[in-house]
Amino acid sequence: MPARASHLPSHIERRALLELRSRGELSARDLEPTGQRSILKMMEKGWVEGSGGTYRITPAGEAALRAQLPMHRSR
Repeated sequence: MPARASHLPSHIERRALLELRSRGELSARDLEPTGQRSILKMMEKGWVEGSGGTYRITPAGEAALRAQLPMHRSR
């Protein structure tokens, strides 16, 4: 299977972004099972921003959720 493109969120990232979109600003604990490392990666990509231990989705995070997923071809 080819590697996932970096502009597409992984399953864990997608779940966290959807949670942030629906519930607003959340703490890392509220985003579990998404770990701190995944949150930091999403911050590096510009999908999430935060301060004081709470995080919120950015416009870039919204765009990552809307990105077209590639079709999986069966053999």
